[in-house]
Amino acid sequence: MRIRNALLTLLAAALVAAPAASAGTPGKWTQLGQANLANIDEAALARTADGTLHAVWTIPGTNNDTLVHDAIASNGTAAPPNVITTGWAAITAVPDLVTTADGLRVFFGGIRSTDPNEPNSNMNTATAPPSGAAWDLFSGTTVKSDAAYGGDDGAALLPDGMPLLAFGGTGSGTFVHRGLDPATPNFQLQDQLGGCCGYSPDAAVDAKSGAAFVAWISNATNNIGVYAQSLDPGTGAPTGAFAKMPGSSTTFNGSQQMNQQLQRIPIVARAGGGVYVAYPGGYPTTKLVRLWRVADSKSAVVGSSNFDHIVNLAADPDGRLWVFWVERGSHARVFARRSNRAATKFGPAVEIAAPHGQSSAYKIDGSAQSGALDLVVLWGGNSPQQAQFHTQIEPGLALTAKPSKLSKSKPTTVKFTVGDPDPVKGAKVTAGGRSATTNGSGHATITLGPSKKAIRATARKAGYAGASVKLK
Repeated sequence: MRIRNALLTLLAAALVAAPAASAGTPGKWTQLGQANLANIDEAALARTADGTLHAVWTIPGTNNDTLVHDAIASNGTAAPPNVITTGWAAITAVPDLVTTADGLRVFFGGIRSTDPNEPNSNMNTATAPPSGAAWDLFSGTTVKSDAAYGGDDGAALLPDGMPLLAFGGTGSGTFVHRGLDPATPNFQLQDQLGGCCGYSPDAAVDAKSGAAFVAWISNATNNIGVYAQSLDPGTGAPTGAFAKMPGSSTTFNGSQQMNQQLQRIPIVARAGGGVYVAYPGGYPTTKLVRLWRVADSKSAVVGSSNFDHIVNLAADPDGRLWVFWVERGSHARVFARRSNRAATKFGPAVEIAAPHGQSSAYKIDGSAQSGALDLVVLWGGNSPQQAQFHTQIEPGLALTAKPSKLSKSKPTTVKFTVGDPDPVKGAKVTAGGRSATTNGSGHATITLGPSKKAIRATARKAGYAGASVKLK
């Protein structure tokens, strides 16, 4: 049985006040909806076949929580949000969203009312066509478990189209559930690590093999860190041994410690194969940004600073990975790096400043297109008002020169290489008033000098953040 709220149209105007549609082009932030969110409200993202990015998040209220949706076009134009469901006693701050064969499906923990006969509690679901313009709330509970009520939710689709649901938090453990039938058993994952506690799980399914995984945070004694567990796609049951992400905990004063980032664990399936997890490393300050292919023996460091980080990642349709993070200094900054198609090397980090008037970032999520990364970040300023903001980031170019020093007495022929980090064809390299265009190997040659002064060379191409290098 489906339930449609007859007042959704009226409530949308009252509860989701937003500016007219505008474009979050690279570097420009667009506020999505109203600014009265809690600093724990994380957006869930999914992209439909037409390239539209769909975002879902919770708007808290006193016994009147609301779940909303926003559609963001591939060029960054965001429409005003619309209501999925409202009037709930409580809705989790961390829902999740998947793209199905029919459109969109959202999963969220919560309870609609305190009526003892209330059919909707624990984990719930609603569906919409690909536009996301109208939502149907399904009457009844998808998962029966108190842990599905108020914790973090994660979801992925199995090869047969059935959802794989991960949930837990608030000390209750980490669980996984296959499908939409509440009678299907839940499998507890945290107990194998020694009990309390497991947090912030999410799921991913390998695009090549169909293998399913759940990753989560454990702070159990002697088992602190990020863990991943393989699952039987047919039942959702754990299979084999768990694996720990190397570098997710740090020896400090003789024991393993970690700082938990308070958002859903970043786990993605890469086009072409492989499941990856990103997480901040280091203690007591999380100075490192780490990336791990489940279940490799090492994790890579793709970013670092002297500040704490909030980390996430996304996979694009071409096999590339984006790792992106917030550097939590006195004024938060956002960085992103994109890999090559084989996901073995990363291009330079691209930085983007905070929206005007915002200084703190609490959550960061993203979805990758072939040529750009869409970001949705929960920002806050000097007031207790937080809001979701959207922008796009273009990948960065890397520019090198050989030789890197110019002769003072005769001309020097310099070979420039432009990459992303794969070779980039068609980039314009400019130096000393001269220019050349890179070939299929990413190379361009310019003769410079003689010169007694340094010359700065630049590389530009549409769809990329530019690069420069100084020739001494």
